[in-house]
Amino acid sequence: MSSERFASGPKPPANEVDSLLERVAEIQASCEHDYENTGGIVLQESAVKGVYKVGWLGHVIEFTLTCVKCSEEKKVRANEMCPICVEPLEPNEPALSAKQYDRYWGRGLTSEAREVKCPECGLRLVYEC
Repeated sequence: MSSERFASGPKPPANEVDSLLERVAEIQASCEHDYENTGGIVLQESAVKGVYKVGWLGHVIEFTLTCVKCSEEKKVRANEMCPICVEPLEPNEPALSAKQYDRYWGRGLTSEAREVKCPECGLRLVYEC
């Protein structure tokens, strides 16, 4: 069985909205971005005081950054970018075994976990690997 693609007609002519969207894309492409966390994020403290869980069971929380200069938005993972000061996170220590990381979840894990830390504000986050 073969399949064919059918077009409904000729491409419509560009309109004012198309022109504006093209201009926005040009502005965003040449922008020196200055991102802020506009999506918000809820952090749940782990069993270790001052360390917050941002990922478990292979899922890591994402939040939205918006450029204050051009309104470009992008999603970032909370284990890669600090949700407070929007700086890249660094590993706080090597990944440890599940048994060593039980202290964060207060229960046994089936995988390893990693703690990351923001070099700017000191925020500490943990997630399951």
